[in-house]
Amino acid sequence: MTGKATGPGADDEARVQRLIASDPDAPDAPGATDAQLAQARPFGEVFPALAEAMRKNKALREVSGLKA
Repeated sequence: MTGKATGPGADDEARVQRLIASDPDAPDAPGATDAQLAQARPFGEVFPALAEAMRKNKALREVSGLKA
């Protein structure tokens, strides 16, 4: 191994740029449509067991004095 390390190639850069463009959290990404917002439900309704586990975990942390 005598060669120098090289940076990403053009194919890698193109792939990274495509991934960046497809990021749903990108500032210029379109927001939810009115139809999507109309279908939204509360977290606890969609995932009741997980929501309850999170509530219990928070209560235990508060009782024991642990920080989030």
